[in-house]
Amino acid sequence: MPAASTGAADTVDWWTLAARGRLLSVIAPGRKGYVTAPEGEAQPGSSGSAITDSGERPQAGEVSRNLRWSFLGSIYGRVSSVVAGVVLARLLMPTQYGHFAIALFVLQILLTVNDGGIAYLLMRKTGDISKLAPTAVSVVLISSVSLYVAVALVANPLATALGDPAAASLIRVLCLALVVDGTFSVPAALLTRSFLSHKRAIADLVGFTVTPLVSVLLAALGYGAVSLAWGWVVGAFTNGLLILLLSPRLHLPGWNVSAARMLLHEGPGIVGAGLLSVVVLNVDYVVVGRTLGVEQLGLYQLAFNLSSLPIAIFSSAIRQVSIPGFAQVSKDAALVKKLLLRSISGLGLAVMPVCVVMAAFAVPGISIVYGHKWVDAAPALRWLALLALLRVIMELAADFLVALSRVRGLVAIRVLWVVLLIPVLAAGAEIDGIRGVAIGHLVVAGGVILPMFLLSIRSVGIPLFAWVKAFLPGAGLAVVLAVASGLLVAALPNAVAELLAGTVLVVATYGVVFVLNRRLSVDMNV
Repeated sequence: MPAASTGAADTVDWWTLAARGRLLSVIAPGRKGYVTAPEGEAQPGSSGSAITDSGERPQAGEVSRNLRWSFLGSIYGRVSSVVAGVVLARLLMPTQYGHFAIALFVLQILLTVNDGGIAYLLMRKTGDISKLAPTAVSVVLISSVSLYVAVALVANPLATALGDPAAASLIRVLCLALVVDGTFSVPAALLTRSFLSHKRAIADLVGFTVTPLVSVLLAALGYGAVSLAWGWVVGAFTNGLLILLLSPRLHLPGWNVSAARMLLHEGPGIVGAGLLSVVVLNVDYVVVGRTLGVEQLGLYQLAFNLSSLPIAIFSSAIRQVSIPGFAQVSKDAALVKKLLLRSISGLGLAVMPVCVVMAAFAVPGISIVYGHKWVDAAPALRWLALLALLRVIMELAADFLVALSRVRGLVAIRVLWVVLLIPVLAAGAEIDGIRGVAIGHLVVAGGVILPMFLLSIRSVGIPLFAWVKAFLPGAGLAVVLAVASGLLVAALPNAVAELLAGTVLVVATYGVVFVLNRRLSVDMNV
């Protein structure tokens, strides 16, 4: 759901946005020169095994190395976000996070359409794309500036329609990120396509440091919810500036009629799928805000962002290489199947421990770390942590379908998802507050949408039993952890002891997994 977050949690969903491959830079060893439109010749002195604009395929092992770097950036970013979130939870109130959640919802919707699907298109495109890039830069810049002007003009009525007139000023500030995204999304997409995650991780570390620092500083000075917005914008701009200054290859704006026609023809399908995905993960914000009020929305956002921890650490890193990785091997059916099933197996082992322990120790974790004023978020967190298990699998499946150009099927699944979610979440909110909303999310995802994804994957030659077999190690680990967590909660005398036990349990579990399998991170070695 929410995309990145700052506080009380990860209120500013930096993570989902980061996972889309936008606004995150790759620091290069040195500038090789500008690429002027429209020729885009290869720059002298460039080297390496990454995929270039001419479509070179990475050497064996390149994806695995880049995935390890992606995990490094994701883990550091999540740790810095959690630390900042704890501080911000003490400085801000749930109501202020509720205001910010509305602005974040607007931003996420607009970010999805901001580049017209061009960033995803470039990441999955095989072959020479040097002549597409200058036109792509122009199209995205025009789109992003126009979109920001439009949303700034209608911010007041838009915030009112979403049930929170006070969010209008936050919408105007936070949506400056649209222009930042438009300026740097094409270079970021090309760098992602090039499997340069060892450099990208450095830029991520910078951005993930700047964002929480700015937010905490402004919050401490009494700026309230707008501190979250400015922190996100400044962090995104910092990453983008690094792309602009240090990228080894920078495509300046240009225009080619045939390139523009191709981009504008193929991009909308990807936009449709992405837009539906954002609606799926954010419609609950609107439901909670309008039904239960801004304070409950702030609590719910904390719960959702905490539940996104495994997605932030594992899924975001994987998505930096999954789309170009799947696309580059899409013509080799056996290799595609092997790659996907290994990814599912690795993800199962990676996400299960933290999700299960988070669900079991939700109350002591929130009350001690974030403070008693946030403890009402715990009932929702229990169910959202279980939802996170399904989200990781479904996001990987979605990237697989996009990489194989199966966008129509993906759009159909997400249309169904939205149609089912709205009434189910509304009913859940009326019956059991934010806990009911979380349960509604899990029921729709597990009962309908996950089976739909499995059927879609089956249609490209990967049978259901192969999925089940790949996920069995993670499922078995989850059962053991669930039993152990239940026994600890029943036996321990207080919240502090429970939190310590949960921490030891999850760390020990990852230690055992790492020792038994040196590839805890998903083995995507192609």
